Amino acid sequence: MSSQKHDPKPADDAGEEQDSNTPREPLPETTDDEGRPLENPSG
Repeated sequence: MSSQKHDPKPADDAGEEQDSNTPREPLPETTDDEGRPLENPSG
């Protein structure tokens, strides 16, 4: 199922659109308490 079909946001805006398994919001595992992307995410 391609979320891009019914997605109101353009694929250009969301780089994760290429992967339907990838959520738009950053995962807690790849981001710190402040929501910033970690330099070396585990996993």
